[in-house]
Amino acid sequence: MSTASQLKGRPAIRDDVGRKLRDLRKARNLTQSDLAARIGIQQSDLCRMENGQYRVGLETLVKILSECKITFSEFFQEEVPANLIPEESGLIQRFRRLGREGRHQLLDFARFLCNEPAEDPQRDQFALLPGDSKQQDS
Repeated sequence: MSTASQLKGRPAIRDDVGRKLRDLRKARNLTQSDLAARIGIQQSDLCRMENGQYRVGLETLVKILSECKITFSEFFQEEVPANLIPEESGLIQRFRRLGREGRHQLLDFARFLCNEPAEDPQRDQFALLPGDSKQQDS
């Protein structure tokens, strides 16, 4: 069975991939127009892909992931420990979408709420999360 025929009856897959693409684009602070221009497609086509109206072709997905500096496995991975409650899982997913400065601010706020001392301005040395660039600040 071809991928196209598999997706034809399963719009949820298109919706999920589209949602992931939108989240990835927004996490990189790119507009649809910016990303579309960088990968050589029309903004309206990217919009339809993000909304699950168009199937994302393999070539287009490769270009998007390459532009965002993320691998296929990172894009499709959904690793969240099974013992987390939904609120914790949601917090982890949101944390991963933040840039480096946003992560620092969130951790500083959590420390404040827990009455823990603030960290030094050179603070937390985060490992790069999937798709991070070394120059990302927000």
